[in-house]
Amino acid sequence: VVDILSGALSGAGCSGTPGARIGNSIFALAINIEGFRPIGEFKSEVDRFVRFIKSSPLAPGFDEILMPGEIETRTRRKRLNDGIFVDDVTWNQIVEAARKVGAEI
Repeated sequence: VVDILSGALSGAGCSGTPGARIGNSIFALAINIEGFRPIGEFKSEVDRFVRFIKSSPLAPGFDEILMPGEIETRTRRKRLNDGIFVDDVTWNQIVEAARKVGAEI
């Protein structure tokens, strides 16, 4: 469905379309949840659904069920807490680029 909405609707073409333009197309959908039900009820139902999904039996070799965005949220928290590692070579390139344009680091 997403491929159809972002590809066919935008004119960029769906996956596998011969001669389709190369590039990104986008489809955005905004929903006023409170136009359907109170936000608290919606959040409660989503929380219940997440608990239901996460209570599913694990596949062999896995120790956790992750929801979309969960890895990214954990990574963000870790990086906010610990910072982002930058190796010496890359850091030196950043410092040199900043020096060339007169930017302070």
